[in-house]
Amino acid sequence: MGQQFEFDLVFGLPRKDLNQDAILDALFEAGCEDAVVGLGARGLVGLAFTRSGDSAEEVIAVATKTAQSALPEGTILIEVK
Repeated sequence: MGQQFEFDLVFGLPRKDLNQDAILDALFEAGCEDAVVGLGARGLVGLAFTRSGDSAEEVIAVATKTAQSALPEGTILIEVK
């Protein structure tokens, strides 16, 4: 199972007027149901994860790819912490 890693991903959306419920649904359906999602700042989506794996790099890379697959085209990763 590996170690537990806690990390946050912050994405910049291509538009600030996107439907928040649709974003939440898409993230859940893509496999980010374990993330705490923050939509407080317009145009940004924050996801807080606690995931297990063999390395932080691997776990973060998989979570990033999963989240980006659910978010609108043009979304960019702007912060990992």
